[in-house]
Amino acid sequence: MVWRCTSLGGTTCNMCQIRIDVGWDRVGFVATRKRADSDPLIKAFCMTVQERREVLGISQEEVAHRAGLHRTYISDIERGARNISLKNLGRLAAALEIPIWNLIRNAEQKADIMRGESVP
Repeated sequence: MVWRCTSLGGTTCNMCQIRIDVGWDRVGFVATRKRADSDPLIKAFCMTVQERREVLGISQEEVAHRAGLHRTYISDIERGARNISLKNLGRLAAALEIPIWNLIRNAEQKADIMRGESVP
């Protein structure tokens, strides 16, 4: 992973935008991960993925196997800790047996509801 310094005394992962607080203690270097604040669309996408998986009655491990991804990656997606690439979005949609456009549309509709907007 590539890291860049921030003026807040920590670093942020350029790939997944998770804030890392960096410091020293008696034992040595310490880094803790904090989840980035998510906007409604990210939260809605996470919920959509998890709900679809549950409708299919499959585990995160099974989704990961079907998609050719690691189980912790699927967990990170469902928690909003990862920004998924277009390539992996295609793999995830196939594993969840749903077209990409439908997965995104469902997430957008949930996000609109979270924002208090009307859904078409």
